[in-house]
Amino acid sequence: MTMPQDFLIKERKHDFLHAMFPFLVLLASAVILLCIFKDVSRVGVHPAWMMIRILYLPVATAACLLASKSKAVRDHCYELPVWICGTYIVWFCTLFASSNGNFTSDYVFGIHQYMLGIAVMPISRLSFYGFSSLSAFYYFLALSRILGPISASRTEIPSASVSNYVSFYLFSVLIFEIITRVRAQKSNLKFELQNNLENQEQIITRQAIELADAKISRAIADTTLMLAHDIRRPFSLLK
Repeated sequence: MTMPQDFLIKERKHDFLHAMFPFLVLLASAVILLCIFKDVSRVGVHPAWMMIRILYLPVATAACLLASKSKAVRDHCYELPVWICGTYIVWFCTLFASSNGNFTSDYVFGIHQYMLGIAVMPISRLSFYGFSSLSAFYYFLALSRILGPISASRTEIPSASVSNYVSFYLFSVLIFEIITRVRAQKSNLKFELQNNLENQEQIITRQAIELADAKISRAIADTTLMLAHDIRRPFSLLK
């Protein structure tokens, strides 16, 4: 039996609601703290950049709570935390990269990390490709504004940025498609298992009913024979 699309969406939603908080908040918190320590060791204390990084945590937490507690969000746009957190990360990573004029820096790698992260999460193709397209548009728009007319001495900067971004994006797409197909196969097996269990329960129930009917019929037949025997016996005595 073919698995209905509603079953796949339900399974993906269930998995996402359980995975979003550990990934978007807990794992990101560890990454942000490590990045802050790295910035301090490289360029010293930069209060504005530290604050922008730290503000991600309440934003991500609020987005996850909104998706888990709000019935309207959970029913209609449960993947909203991916968009909110991703938009924030792409914004501040692009801001940091444009501030120092280096679009091949580690700040841009933060965007790549997020792309790879959502590629392994149970999200729909609409969210993955939709968000990645918007983030790429914003990133390359910022790149073109910062660099302006590219001189001969600066051609290696945008070419390296573009090649790194595109290659990592294609790698994320590959990971996403593979994992999505694996999850779909798992959901299909689960659907078949549930369907088989339901069929077995129906068969067992039907057999139980048939067995009960057979016992009732046998009891009626035995009672009828006993009554017939008891009724026939007085007439035999009279005869």
